[in-house]
Amino acid sequence: MRTLALIFAMMLLSAPAFGTEDLALIENKGFNATVQTALKAGEAWPHHPVAVSLLFIGQQEGGKPQIGHQEEIRMQSRAEAFEDAVVTVERFSFMDDSIAGDKFIIRLQKQDDGGWLIESARFGQKCWEGRGHQNYSKEYCL
Repeated sequence: MRTLALIFAMMLLSAPAFGTEDLALIENKGFNATVQTALKAGEAWPHHPVAVSLLFIGQQEGGKPQIGHQEEIRMQSRAEAFEDAVVTVERFSFMDDSIAGDKFIIRLQKQDDGGWLIESARFGQKCWEGRGHQNYSKEYCL
C-alpha cells in the first residue's frame, strides 16, 4: 500500500500543469474534425494520442517544421484508466537567432469509438540568452 501511495505521489508531482507557464491556447476544433473524418475512413493514427498530437503540431507549422533541433516527447496517462492523456512535446536547440526552443502541451480525451480528440492545446517558446525570456511563454522572442 505504501508503494502504491508513493507511485501516485510521484505521478502527481511529475504531471505537467498548465498554470506554471504562460502558454498560449491553440484552437483545435478544426483539427478534431479532421480526426473524426479519419476515424470514419478507418485510418489508424486517430487511435494513438502521440500520433494525433504530432500531426496536430505539424498542422500548426503549416508543413514547415523548425529544423536542426532535438525533441523530447512525453505522454502521461493513468494506466488503469487509459481514457485521457497529456502529451508534451519539447523541442530545443533550434537553428534560429532568436528562438531556442518551443513546447506544446496537449490534453486528449479517448472517445467511445477508440479515437482520441484534443481537449486543449497550449504552446510557448523559449528565447536564446539576450533575445528575450528564458522560460516557455506565449510572448515572442526578440
